[in-house]
Amino acid sequence: MPRFLLLLALAACAALGLRSLVIEPFRIPTDSMLPTLRPGDRLFVNKLLYGAPLPGTGWRLPALRPPQRGDVVVFRAEPDGERSGIFPSPWLVKRIVGLPGDRVRLRDGALWLNGVPVPHWPTGEVWIDGGGTPLAGVRESLFGREHAVVDDPGRVAAPFEGVVPAGRYFVLGDNRDHSSDSRSFGAVDFDAIVGPVAFLYWSSGERPSAGDRRLAELAHWGRMGVRIE
Repeated sequence: MPRFLLLLALAACAALGLRSLVIEPFRIPTDSMLPTLRPGDRLFVNKLLYGAPLPGTGWRLPALRPPQRGDVVVFRAEPDGERSGIFPSPWLVKRIVGLPGDRVRLRDGALWLNGVPVPHWPTGEVWIDGGGTPLAGVRESLFGREHAVVDDPGRVAAPFEGVVPAGRYFVLGDNRDHSSDSRSFGAVDFDAIVGPVAFLYWSSGERPSAGDRRLAELAHWGRMGVRIE
């Protein structure tokens, strides 16, 4: 075999191994994770952190740590949702807010965990989603991990309360009033989770989502390489 073909084959094997065990690219198709992620964002997922599955074996590599509250994760939609066409992609991205055994409560736009309200406060930012709806910027502190969410003042989500089953994780979109998440399809099984989002490698800015022009300028090059909190 010519040397360049051998090198090409080795490079292809290395790329496949990297995708299978280390990182994998995904694309964001909806507004449900505004303002953290936007339609047109492309991201890499860290498959090693929770222990990457070994293809065709049913085994996983040792995990560096378990999933934690505040992690933004990619996971596979339940088969029923995928077949019915509820989701535009078989892969969903949401934020973990509840661990196995946690009691999760949502009421009047506030999140409670194990009977304790999660601190949140307005930022004064205004975001515009793909449908033209103005959304109010909010910061939330999830057991010491701060992140951004948005609130639709004109919409009140139905209240929810429940306990997360063993081996599953309760996930929410950061765009709480416009997200299909564990409130509708239930907690996510650990084996369905690919891993946490590491960083953005590209952002096409298909639909600029920030009403504040300073934030809108972050699209395209300004978002490349951004780590996700």
